[in-house]
Amino acid sequence: IHQLSIRSVLAEHENVRLKEALINERQRRKRGRALPLEAEEEYHGGAVFWSPRKKAEAARVRIEKRQKKLQAVQQRRTARAAAQLIRQEEKAREAA
Repeated sequence: IHQLSIRSVLAEHENVRLKEALINERQRRKRGRALPLEAEEEYHGGAVFWSPRKKAEAARVRIEKRQKKLQAVQQRRTARAAAQLIRQEEKAREAA
């Protein structure tokens, strides 16, 4: 019984640590996003501070780009479904 309880405690501890590692990995992936903004012509490196309006604009552009991509994927799916339906109808005609 003692061995089973120790194994249970160790497994529980391992699960907690693995969950923490997974959360840390997800947070690390979220961090690095460059703003798709144009720097001024006189930009020579160094830190650049963007206004809240520019940051909101960049976020809006990123959302629009993501929506366009999802819309294109949806269009491809509907086109594939339509083509598959046509092929099935043709096979049914040939079989009849």
